Amino acid sequence: MGKNLEGATITVMRGNEQVDLLNTNAGGRFIVNLELNSAYTIQYTKKGSFSKSVDFDTKVPKELEGQIFSLKYKIDLIPNPDNAEEPEALQKAVAKYTFSEMYEDFTYDPNYTTARKVENEKIKQEVKVQIEKQRQEEAKVSAKVRADSLARVNELKAEQAKLLAEETK
Repeated sequence: MGKNLEGATITVMRGNEQVDLLNTNAGGRFIVNLELNSAYTIQYTKKGSFSKSVDFDTKVPKELEGQIFSLKYKIDLIPNPDNAEEPEALQKAVAKYTFSEMYEDFTYDPNYTTARKVENEKIKQEVKVQIEKQRQEEAKVSAKVRADSLARVNELKAEQAKLLAEETK
């Protein structure tokens, strides 16, 4: 999964029913078991990031219902710099997995995933710009606070010098 997913919460939904809730480990990994012949949505959430989800349709042919399938994939979360409202594009699943008779295994829909990837890249770029603007604003505020503080220190020193000058008269 990746370091970006470290500390994320994984919610497994079957329809509107939550069937599992777990956290990723230090490497951002997790294991979840899905029953065959059901439809699931796995949601990934992490404080300071936009959430994402992946859809799984676990329907398989009758003759493969006793088989155990294993699937690994990677997902990254996009930082949410200001706890902004989640973009509408991220409310859609980023990938959809179904059983492929050709491969006799689960695979994702490449056309759907590519379309979501394009949307996600656009959002990532917008977030980078937003983070840079935020960093620049914070730097301006910090510089102003330092300048104001230095000006106040200089004012106090001038007042102190004036008082000392009056005392020595």
